[in-house]
Amino acid sequence: MESAICWLGEATDPGPLGGKAANLDRLTRLGFPVPPGFCLTTAGYRRYIDAHRLGDRVTALAAALPDESARQELASLTRAYPLPPDLGAALGEAVRALTSTAHSGTLLAVRSSAVGEDAAAASFAGQHESVLGVRADGVADAVTTCWASLWSPRAVAYRLRHRLGFATAAMAVVVQGMISADASAVVFTRDPVSGRDDRILINATWGLGEAIVSGAVTPDTIILDKANLQVLAAVAGDKSVRLIAREEGGTAEVAVESRGLALSEEAVIALGEVVRQVERAFGEPVDVEATLLGGQWYLVQARPITTQ
Repeated sequence: MESAICWLGEATDPGPLGGKAANLDRLTRLGFPVPPGFCLTTAGYRRYIDAHRLGDRVTALAAALPDESARQELASLTRAYPLPPDLGAALGEAVRALTSTAHSGTLLAVRSSAVGEDAAAASFAGQHESVLGVRADGVADAVTTCWASLWSPRAVAYRLRHRLGFATAAMAVVVQGMISADASAVVFTRDPVSGRDDRILINATWGLGEAIVSGAVTPDTIILDKANLQVLAAVAGDKSVRLIAREEGGTAEVAVESRGLALSEEAVIALGEVVRQVERAFGEPVDVEATLLGGQWYLVQARPITTQ
């Protein structure tokens, strides 16, 4: 039986990992600083579907999309039953191994990694769920939350808008040690506004980067010259809150008094150098999400830049 667990950096076939996990696996193999973790591959999702004999129903409902009742039932089915015993055991074993080495005690980040996600043609950015600050006993529930987001209103609308089919839609899930970030950044190695390839655009904030992705803050905007990493512009954003991981699990927003830049010039230049290396490794401009802890940058996502 095909293994449903693949540790980052050990994949022999990136296909079952989905886009996000495949790129993290690639970064790990290339030696970039990536939080340790594993992927519950699409084999796990399909094993759940097969174990509960949901295949025919899922196929019929997917064919009925974008019917709203079909979409709701699809999302419900992926959370309606327990994980098959063998899958639950494999997941539990992997979680125990990970929490013995993770950066932040027992807290984990559980993120969706759909087939076709983070591709150059269609990134699916922000379409699927991430669950942060997950304790070991909550990973299975977080996994089904990610599976259900395959059929969320925004994900279904995205697939329809980009004429992507539903018949082969499948979800992998990446589980990593949670980085209790001092600051985070979303970085583009090509300016997405001007299209200039000689610029690096950094959006940064204190705490977890999901505050940027969700729109909870207006991040700092920093522009670098890609060739020499000189700071060409730096504008502080309205970062009135900081998103943190709670010790008891989950995340919380806390008020921030300072209105200065979240990153020192040293941290900015270090980040610029890392993303330049990622761009060279990928052979094309990239969109990178990174977190900073104790002066060390960790990459939590990288994908080709797309406007789709």
